[in-house]
This record gives sequence, C-alpha cells and structure tokens, in this order.
Amino acid sequence: MREAWASVLPAEIQLLEVYEASALLGTLALKTKAAELPPGRDKHQANLLLAIGSRYPDLPRDPQYILTQRINVIYITLTRSWTTAIAAAGGDTGASIFPLLAKQGMDIVLISRNMSKLEAVSEEIEKTHQVKTLIIEADFTNPSPKVYNHIEKELVGLKPPPLVLVNNVGMSYPYPEYFLDLPDRDQRFMDIINCNILSVTNMSKMLIPNMFDSHKGVIINISSTAALIPSPMLTVYAASKAYIEKFSTDLQIEYEKFGIVIQCVMPGYVATKMSKIKHSTWMAPSPDRFVTKALLTTGIQKI
Repeated sequence: MREAWASVLPAEIQLLEVYEASALLGTLALKTKAAELPPGRDKHQANLLLAIGSRYPDLPRDPQYILTQRINVIYITLTRSWTTAIAAAGGDTGASIFPLLAKQGMDIVLISRNMSKLEAVSEEIEKTHQVKTLIIEADFTNPSPKVYNHIEKELVGLKPPPLVLVNNVGMSYPYPEYFLDLPDRDQRFMDIINCNILSVTNMSKMLIPNMFDSHKGVIINISSTAALIPSPMLTVYAASKAYIEKFSTDLQIEYEKFGIVIQCVMPGYVATKMSKIKHSTWMAPSPDRFVTKALLTTGIQKI
C-alpha cells in the first residue's frame, strides 16, 4: 500500500501508518471527489480521502460515512494540537482514558468534584507525557447553571479550543433495590438524573459550537448495557443510560455532516468502584482494557 501511494502522498501515508490505519483501509471503502468533501476540510484531509478513493476505485460507497469519520478522528489525533475536555475525572474509567489521550500529545482538561485526586492525576500526566493539564472543580449532581457557567468560563481562554469531549460522569444505586425502597430515594434519584443526564446534555451543548466552527470534533458518551436489557432494581440508573444512547444517536444524525463524531459506548460490567467488582474477569474487564478497546472503535461504531 505504501508503495502505491508513495509518489503522490508521502506525508499522508506516513500519518496513516503511524496510526496503523492501513489494516482498516483494506476492509473499508471510500470513493469521493474533491467537490464532495465536507466544508472545512483542509489539504491533508482532502488528500487522505482522495487517496483512498483512488486506491480503491471499485469498492462500494456504503462504508463512506465510517471511513470519513474515522479519518476525522485520526487527523485530530495526529495533529497533536487539540485540547481535550473530559468530564468525570475522578472515576476509574476516566483515570484510564487520560494516559491514552495524553500519549497522543493532547492537553487534558480534568473535571471532577474531587480536587485532591484531580491534582494527583494532573501531576502524573504532566510528568509522564509532557502535556499541559487544566483542572476544574465541579459537582455534576448540582443542577445549578452556575456549575456549567464556571466550567465554560474556564474553557473560554483555551487555545486551540477543545475539540474532544468524553462524557464519562455517572452515578448508580449503592446496591440493587426496589424503586420505592431505596434509602434517601428522592435525593438519590435527583443525583442520578443530574449527573447522568444533565451533565451529558450541558457539556455537549457547551463544546459543540467549537466543533461546528472547526468542522471537526469527537464526543464520546459513556452509557451502559443496562439501557438495553431489563434492569429491575436499577430502574432510574438504567433509564438515565437509555437517555444517553438516544441523545447520542440523534445528535450524531444532526451533526455528522459537519465533521463531528458522536459515539455512545455501552459497556457491560467493568471492574470499577461503582460496579463494586474488585477483580477483572473476561466478563468484567479492567478499566484500562475497556478504555483501550473502546477508543479503537471511535469513528467506526456509533454505538
């Protein structure tokens, strides 16, 4: 593959090889013309798309959306200049995402209510990966607009603006229980709704304008298989995760034509503090393994 393109697009081929995209290109197809490129794509993105089309002229157009979106993700990653905003920095899954993104040279925004943990994670990321971090204290169980106004104010001055968002914040029941028998149910239900639903909605609303203006961006929303299967005794939690799935699916339809990738990840059990699973198994992977595999699907799978 490299020899076939080398005389035409050496720089773009190098980018693809760095990301090990050649295997992906062998199974997907894109046949496009310059006039069909989405608005805002620069020369490198255009060359990538056109090169793939010329390399595979007889392959069907059906996977065009997948490959176009995947290249958008690859391009954002390899430019190594985008700030990443992440909600829910305090959880086990969030802590596993940071090193993978920082390893790509991305500056990281850490948002959580646990400042001591934020500071420790921030120091480790900067030391290990030589990137910049910004920590923002925020309690997502608080529905007040002041919480999100504070976050937005902190993000306004970042250059370049954040083009990647991982909505990983989440709360569940302390243990499975009947709807009316959960202790402190009124407060617990409101916390789950505010944390799982309001945060995803408001953080997406906050960052999509930057992505829209740049014609590129990635939003990863963490849902759960509890949204898809009967989940009695976790009713409000499961319903909140179903909202994330529906929200992500419809939002992608609205904004995919503007180069924005919106993905909903729906894991089963993961060995985290929230799931109360202490040791990983083949049924409940570790946070590191889950995050590593999940990020490989970004731009390929919507759900």
